[in-house]
Amino acid sequence: MGLSVTTAAASTDLTTSERVKLELGISTMEKNEWLKMVIPAASAAIEDYANNFWAYQTYEEVLSGSGSTRLMLARTPIVGTPTIVIDSVEVTDFNVEDREAGVLFRTQGWIRQVSYWPSISRDSTVWDDHPNIYVTYDAGYNLPSFKTPIAGASTLPANIERACIVTIQSWYRLKGRDPNVSWKQVGDLALGYRKPSGDDSGVELPPEARALISRRIY
Repeated sequence: MGLSVTTAAASTDLTTSERVKLELGISTMEKNEWLKMVIPAASAAIEDYANNFWAYQTYEEVLSGSGSTRLMLARTPIVGTPTIVIDSVEVTDFNVEDREAGVLFRTQGWIRQVSYWPSISRDSTVWDDHPNIYVTYDAGYNLPSFKTPIAGASTLPANIERACIVTIQSWYRLKGRDPNVSWKQVGDLALGYRKPSGDDSGVELPPEARALISRRIY
């Protein structure tokens, strides 16, 4: 089994500098260079946290048959109709049952091809799958940062873009602040310090962003 990208996304940014500026109340160009750095960083951090990829791309995936009528692809949502070749023969007798879940349905089933041979002890059988299904397909969303030819507007789930904006807002507020200071008092200046921890990198996702990602309201 394997997954490869045949046409990569032109951008993987989950929001735009214009939208972030609007949230931060910035109207000048002074933060443009900073935003060019943090928008990709926040987008990548969200991808890592969610273990997901949202940008529209073209993929080639090699699979073994599931042995049932349903086959699941790795990237979603599926856009259009995949091209499927099984044992060097293109097949068209299938339907995209669930684009968001990446499920393909085929009445006659996705035959599982395996090899069997006796184990060394000869009291059991060893088997191995033979990947024989080659799928070429488009999957992903139109991002706010880049519109694919298939549609003009962004189709990215609103909670994912919001998570990116919230993350950047949090990082913006922390700019120039000592990450070890947990509280301070204005009158008769007093500073409180926290113990360093593995999460004190300054680039973690804020709780609100993590909640938005986990919500998965697409």
